[in-house]
Amino acid sequence: MLFHTPEFALVLLVAMVGFSLTRGEIRKGVLVAASLVFYAFGGLFDTALFVVLIVAVYYLAQDLAENPSRRKLALILALLFGNLALFKYGDFLWSNLSVVLGLRDLLLADPRPSFWLPLGISFYTFQMAAYVIDIYRGVIVPEKKFLTFALFIMFFGQLVAGPIMRARDFLPQLQKFLTLRYDDLRAGAYLIMRGLIKKIIIADRLAILVDARFGEWAHLDHASAWVALYFFAFQVYFDFSGYTDMGVGLGRLFGLRLAPNFNTPYLAANVAEFWRRWHITLSTWLRDYLYIPLGGNRCSTGRRNLNLFLTMLLGGLWHGAAWTFVLWGAFQGVWLVLYRLWSENVMRRYPVLSVPRWVNVLLTFHVQCISYVFFRAESLLAAWAMLRSVLDFSQVATWNTQIAYVAIVAMLFLLHLGEKYVDDNHRLLLARWHGVPAPLRGMAYALVMFFLVLSFRPAQPFIYFRF
Repeated sequence: MLFHTPEFALVLLVAMVGFSLTRGEIRKGVLVAASLVFYAFGGLFDTALFVVLIVAVYYLAQDLAENPSRRKLALILALLFGNLALFKYGDFLWSNLSVVLGLRDLLLADPRPSFWLPLGISFYTFQMAAYVIDIYRGVIVPEKKFLTFALFIMFFGQLVAGPIMRARDFLPQLQKFLTLRYDDLRAGAYLIMRGLIKKIIIADRLAILVDARFGEWAHLDHASAWVALYFFAFQVYFDFSGYTDMGVGLGRLFGLRLAPNFNTPYLAANVAEFWRRWHITLSTWLRDYLYIPLGGNRCSTGRRNLNLFLTMLLGGLWHGAAWTFVLWGAFQGVWLVLYRLWSENVMRRYPVLSVPRWVNVLLTFHVQCISYVFFRAESLLAAWAMLRSVLDFSQVATWNTQIAYVAIVAMLFLLHLGEKYVDDNHRLLLARWHGVPAPLRGMAYALVMFFLVLSFRPAQPFIYFRF
């Protein structure tokens, strides 16, 4: 179920009415029921699998806390990641194993098993894994109330595509009596409207241009390929950050604070900063539960660089079961390692080589765009063909036909800058907005709704739903 559909609007309305008419633990029950209905639209088997995992992790985590052992932790993680590996990577592993065995004239038994991707499996797997790891480390204690634990995992505002909430941040909120406040309702409505604008007016419009260009990957010239990457960069950002805005806004409607997931990432001046500003909850998860356990920075430079590379390689594979995502993760890993080496061995010794921040921002953005060749391409063949066009600087003259599109890209970047200004000055701007006469504010809201309706087409899935 998508946030921008009539079905979800109905579920949300019923949930808000039920929430407002109840008190105490019953409010949590209302939200759990709404979340079950929300998830059930993805499939009854997916829902049954999800519920079984929630029940299993709830009881296994209790036992882990009472009698902690590495073996018990390993068994729980094997259950979670084994489930993820089967459904998300089963087909990928089967296909590649078939190729390897075929080279030795061996064949896998028929019929080929059928695998599918349960909705949100990557996100809820990471959330539950962090929960049990934190229990084992002694960071948190297991939640005793099953209803509270279930809501922690399956609240519909963050269930399908994050943010990946940590127990130490989210459970304390759910352990209190949930309340309704006018300020929360107002903030939630603002965030939901902002997310809808990003998704419907910007991302879905860009999707039309992106799909058309990537569909013609074999015939793109140099400039057309670059414009396709520019458009996709902003499409995936506004699509995913729009989802996050709506998810965080939905949490605020019920008095819950979900973690921010984006901080204008295309204004980052290097790749390390980019990953501190893009999909923040995934980046911090990879840091805390993968990079640091591998050794982090507490080792030799060579081992640290390997840890960085492996973390980003697995982060790429998390995004999808395809070699294109493996290469995208490897690209990010190599880039991070090279940046670390450059900053430590060159910039630290020769600070005179430093350039203005805006130059680094543009360089970082363009390198990130190149990496999107692997992120967006449907196959390795398409990725290599497009990469050749992107790097074919002998076709500079082709930019003459793309001037209008470059102007659109410039406007999107200005919009990104404007988003940062709004976020940095939110309280001041809100106070000024409330000073505007009510009729004018009403006209502005009506105008936004008009553009949302005008831009609407059959609800398009969010890009990160397939992860």
